[in-house]
Amino acid sequence: MKRFLLALLLALCSLSLTTPAAPLPRARPRPPADVGVGRWSLTWNGDPWLLVLHKDGSAEDISGESRWVGQWSYNVATRELWLREKPANRDASEASAWLTWSVLLCPKLKGTAVLGEDGKAGKVTVSLKREGR
Repeated sequence: MKRFLLALLLALCSLSLTTPAAPLPRARPRPPADVGVGRWSLTWNGDPWLLVLHKDGSAEDISGESRWVGQWSYNVATRELWLREKPANRDASEASAWLTWSVLLCPKLKGTAVLGEDGKAGKVTVSLKREGR
């Protein structure tokens, strides 16, 4: 009986040594390092906007007569662009005036923006392209 158990144990061990390991997940390439300060063509749910990201963390979105102002940040490690903005003609003290949105950008600088602090306000497709390129 001991020989049988020993043989079974050795057989199981040899199987685990020959079983290939699971493949490693593919590396996610990062978008260009220049995502940040500057003028960007923003496509927001199919509509064209000019997005201006300033060095001081302020941001402007402009489309025709519509202008939004607020703050922005970008996390290079996660490729997440975050904005909190309001229509330029609305009082900053009005809590309902502010819209927060964030997007995880793919290498082609496209993604689905999640609207609202908790993401329950909806989703919108977005893409970015640096102005002049």
